[in-house]
Amino acid sequence: MKKHILQPLISDESVIVQFTDAVLLDKTLTITVPNGYIAYIFADEKAQFRIEPCSAKKIASYGKDLLGKNAKIAFVRTKPMLPMAWGFGNIQVNNERLKEAYRVGANGKYTAEFSQPAKFISCFGAEENVTVDALRERTISAVKTIGVSLLGTYFAGTNISVFEIASCINDFRMKFLKALQAEPVFTDMGLTVKDLTVDSIHVPEEDIESIRSRINTPEKSDEDSGLDLKAQDRLVAELSRKMDEKFEQLRRQTEAKPAEISDLTEQIRSMREELAAELSGQLGDKVQDMQDSLSDSLDERLQELLPLKEQAKEEYLKTLKLTAGLLIGRAEDEDELVPAAAMLYTNIEENLMKKFRLRYENKKFVMDYDGYNSLAEEAPGLLNRYDVISPTVLREDDDGEPELVEIPPQVRFYEAGLNVSDALTARDYWCFLNKLRHKSPENDALLRRKFSDFAQEKKYLADALGFFQAHGLYTKE
Repeated sequence: MKKHILQPLISDESVIVQFTDAVLLDKTLTITVPNGYIAYIFADEKAQFRIEPCSAKKIASYGKDLLGKNAKIAFVRTKPMLPMAWGFGNIQVNNERLKEAYRVGANGKYTAEFSQPAKFISCFGAEENVTVDALRERTISAVKTIGVSLLGTYFAGTNISVFEIASCINDFRMKFLKALQAEPVFTDMGLTVKDLTVDSIHVPEEDIESIRSRINTPEKSDEDSGLDLKAQDRLVAELSRKMDEKFEQLRRQTEAKPAEISDLTEQIRSMREELAAELSGQLGDKVQDMQDSLSDSLDERLQELLPLKEQAKEEYLKTLKLTAGLLIGRAEDEDELVPAAAMLYTNIEENLMKKFRLRYENKKFVMDYDGYNSLAEEAPGLLNRYDVISPTVLREDDDGEPELVEIPPQVRFYEAGLNVSDALTARDYWCFLNKLRHKSPENDALLRRKFSDFAQEKKYLADALGFFQAHGLYTKE
């Protein structure tokens, strides 16, 4: 009886998975898997078993239970895949520290390798061969999204001048590669990003010339600069007032209809978009700092309007006998992190009031406006200029001037004795705890963007616990 031998027929390096036609598995069928390949038998729409390199080996030797079934054989190329090109440009960088604004782009190649070949094949199906081009189509969007976000923030607010960008290529490459290796688009397909090259980081010549010209041109007089700043201050103060009014509307709405969470979060999202649009129309490249500051100032208050998750409620916490550290250690999903986050938040807040004796009125940490305003000089970097000119005013004097303000999280931790750098770190941890405690689609989306997987989120919470313990802010363990 004539042997029917199955083997790869395409030698093109761009084909990374090739399938045979459907065949009937019988005793005469043999398979040859050359070096540089592995094979999978696909029957009943799934991979039945894996075959390592071999020569004219009978299919029946891998299991007689498949005889008589129709199947396809997938030959998977295990040699290094061909590199795939990536590139993007026109990303706006506004480096306020060096007073440089320019567009930047980058390009290069990325290479993937199989970690779970059967999983990869299942993602594409067994209908047609899989090429490097097909893989690029599936992954390039995620590569661009990560790269644009990383490059857009890489130079902003640093001491790296536009004239020194070429010296940063290797560091940027390492950060970009690390981010891609954690990207679910690859891991969910059974792939690992093996390597990434950055061929260039480029800035349009006209942008470089514009910066060079500004450097060689005398700056505006202090009087002109002062007028610009005053105009910006008036705008930010007005927008802050509008946001305060919108917040009060949301608060009253929540009190009337506390169950309508989705509607509330949609209005919050709409409010942020309106703010961004108004800032963009009037301030151009100064938008981001102002938007971030005004938006961040609302976050703490917005959390007040959202319902706590069941695992964060006081009655639930009273039933637990474990410490926050043990809860974090045993957690297997985000829901199991919530009680630990709630324990930290509650104890830290209590310590801020009782141990560090911060001023607390009507469920808010407060400070006289004059003292708050003086922090700009006393603690450089704790508040940016927009934080100073748009605080949450709780009480005004007889002349309508601010008298009492609510203080943001970083100021609370600074007043508790932390230096500026640690106070800002504490603020980031604090805001994370608060978002993890409250039920909201917007919070969920933010946490998904912040953490690539559960393990990263769990480590972040463990780091927060250690940080607050080390600074005497969490004392329950």
